[in-house]
Amino acid sequence: MKRVAYLFVAMVVMLGCVAYGAEAIAIAFVFDTSGSMLESVKDARGVDVQKFEVGRKAMDGVVEKLTQFSKTSDRPLQVALFVFDGKTGVREVLAPGKFDAARLRESLPQRKDIAGGTPLGRATDAAAKSIAAVQASSRHVIVLTDGDNTAGPKPEDAIRAAKAPVQYHFIAFDVDARVFSGVRQAGATLLSAGDAKQLDERLGFLLEEKILLEKE
Repeated sequence: MKRVAYLFVAMVVMLGCVAYGAEAIAIAFVFDTSGSMLESVKDARGVDVQKFEVGRKAMDGVVEKLTQFSKTSDRPLQVALFVFDGKTGVREVLAPGKFDAARLRESLPQRKDIAGGTPLGRATDAAAKSIAAVQASSRHVIVLTDGDNTAGPKPEDAIRAAKAPVQYHFIAFDVDARVFSGVRQAGATLLSAGDAKQLDERLGFLLEEKILLEKE
C-alpha cells in the first residue's frame, strides 16, 4: 500500500510540474553584435550614442518589465539570449532557463563583442531551436538588428523551415524596415525603431501586447 501511495503522490507531482511548465512563456532574444552596431543614434536626451549601448539600455528596460511580470503573474518565464560570433557564427550566451534578472543583465554584450557580420538566419534558427525544447504554452524569438542578413540563410527561410510552434518578432533598428519584408511575409511581427525612445517603445509593445499579455 505504501508503494502505491508513493507512486500516486509522484504522479500527482509530475502532472503538476507538467501543467506548470505548460503555462510557461519562453523568450529567446537575438541581440545584433555586428560591426555596424558601433555606429551612433540619438538617445533619449538627443545625444549621439553607439547603437549597441542604446540596445543594452533598452534591454535593461526589458529586464525590468520581465521582473515586474514575474512578481505579479503565476506564469513562469524561460529566457535565452543569443549574439553573433564573428562573420558567420552564432553564440548562445544565456541558455534557456528560469528568468534571472541578474544573469540576463550580465549576459548582455560588451563593447569587445561588437564585430563581424550579420548571420540573421542562423541566429533566428538557433534561438528558435533553443526554446523549442522548453515546455511552454507560448514561445517567442525577438530579434533586435540594425542590418540585413550578410551570411548564411535568410531569416525568412529559417522561419518557414521551423517545425516548432514559435512566434517571431523583428525590430529593424536604424534601418529601413522594408529590408525585412521577407520576415513579415513569413509571419513575423516587424517593427521599426530609429532611436532610443522608439526602441524602448517597440520592445515594450512586444512584451506587453504580444508576449506577456498575448493581446491580438
